[in-house]
Amino acid sequence: MKSEGISRYKLYKIGVESLKNSLRLHFDSVLLFNRIAKISGACPELDSVQWL
Repeated sequence: MKSEGISRYKLYKIGVESLKNSLRLHFDSVLLFNRIAKISGACPELDSVQWL
């Protein structure tokens, strides 16, 4: 009879994929921030925009 729950291997794989996704999101947000910073440097009107 198969035990209930998730195997350690599957749990490990989920953890690895979760870490990869979080790192990808982090670096995407850094790239987006840098692009916006470059645009706002070229366009002074964007400096007055309030960020949440």
